[in-house]
Amino acid sequence: MERTLPPSGRCPSCSPLRGAIGVPGDKSVGHRALLFGALADGPSRVTGLPDGEDVAATAAACRALGARIEPEGDGVRVTPPARWVEPADVVDCGNAGTTIRLLLGALCAVDGHTVLTGDHSLRGRPMLRVVAPLRAMGARIDGREGGRFAPLAVRGGPLRAVDHDLPVASAQVKSALLLAGLRCGVRVREPRRSRDHTERMLRAMGADLRDEPDGWLALRPSALSARDVAVPGDLSAAAFLLVAGAVVPGSEIRVTGVGVNPTRTGVIDVLRAMGADLTVEPRPGDGEPVADVVVRHGPLRGGRGGGRARCAASTQSCRSWRSPPRSRRAPPPSAMPPSCASRSPTASRASRRGSRRPGWPSRSGPTASWSGAARCAAAAASTPRATTASRWRSPCWGSLRARGSR
Repeated sequence: MERTLPPSGRCPSCSPLRGAIGVPGDKSVGHRALLFGALADGPSRVTGLPDGEDVAATAAACRALGARIEPEGDGVRVTPPARWVEPADVVDCGNAGTTIRLLLGALCAVDGHTVLTGDHSLRGRPMLRVVAPLRAMGARIDGREGGRFAPLAVRGGPLRAVDHDLPVASAQVKSALLLAGLRCGVRVREPRRSRDHTERMLRAMGADLRDEPDGWLALRPSALSARDVAVPGDLSAAAFLLVAGAVVPGSEIRVTGVGVNPTRTGVIDVLRAMGADLTVEPRPGDGEPVADVVVRHGPLRGGRGGGRARCAASTQSCRSWRSPPRSRRAPPPSAMPPSCASRSPTASRASRRGSRRPGWPSRSGPTASWSGAARCAAAAASTPRATTASRWRSPCWGSLRARGSR
C-alpha cells in the first residue's frame, strides 16, 4: 500500500544525520599513483588506495611489467624496476578502461612486446581514439578490427613529438599521450577542459609540463622522480552523503579528506546553486587539492549548475525514474517530480533523445550528466506538492558522473 507524504515532503521516520565520515580513495588518482610510481626513478609509498578491482588490475599490470608493489602499513610501497620487462603472459586489465588506455601510452615508449586485454565489457569498448594518435607518434599497436578493440598488442620503440589537437576532451586519451611523450615530448590541446589528475601528478614528480597560449599543453622529455602519494577521498562517493545532509532535516555531515579538484566538483557546484548550506575547508598540501566538506540541512531551490555542471533533474535527463513492471501501471505525472514526468513510458521516442532506456540519458554529447545524488536533491527542491513514498518517489541515490572525463 502506498502512503502519502505530508505537503512538506518530510518523512515522519527520518532522523537527522550527524557526524564526520571518510570515503574510499579516488580511483582516478589511485591508478595514476601506481602507474607513475612504477615509471619513477625510485621507490614511493601510496596511501588511501581504494579496495576496488580496477585499481587492483593496475597494480597487477605493474607487477607484470617488473615493478614490486607490496603492502606497507596503511598503504603500499611501489618499487620500480631498472627498466620495464616484457610480460611473460597477456596482461589482463579486467574492466578498467583507465588501466588499458594509460598503459598503451606508457608501453609505446618502452622497448618490448606487450599484449593488453580485459573482460568481455572492456574488449567491447572503443580504443581507436587512443590508438590513432599514438600511431601518429610512431607507436606500433595492433588489435581487433585495426586496433578498434582489445586485445591490443604493443611493441615499444622510438617515438616522435607530435602536436595533437584532440576532437573530443578525454582525460584518458590526454594521459596516454602525455605518458608516451615522456620520452620524446608532445603537445596536446582539448576542446574543453577534462580532469587534470595526470598533469598535477606529472608536475609534482618533476616533469617539464607547461601550459602554453591557445590552450596547448606542452611536455618536454622528462624523467619522473619518486614521490609519496596520499590518495584523497572520492568526491563521487561523497555525493550521496552531501545530498543526504542537504535534504534530511536537522542534519550536519562532515566528509573528511575528500578531493576537491576543480574538474570534479560538480555535485558541490550544483548544491551551491540550489542554495545548500555547504562549506569547503581546504587542507594544506600540494598536488591534488583536498578539503573537509561540511553540509547542513536547509531550504533548497531548483535550478541548474554553472558551467559544464548541469543538474539533470532540472532538464529532461532524469535517470532516477525507472520503467514500471508490466504488472503495474505507471503513476500519473502529478505523482512524479516534474523533471521525471517527461520520462514516462508514454513519452515519445523523440523526446527521449535516443536514450537507451526510459530515464537514461544519451551517451552522446559533451554535456555533463548528473545522476542520482544531485538529481534527487533537485527533484525534492522543485516539487513542493505531496508525493508518494512508493517506488514512484524516485528515492535512488546513484553516482555522480561526468561523461567522457575519467
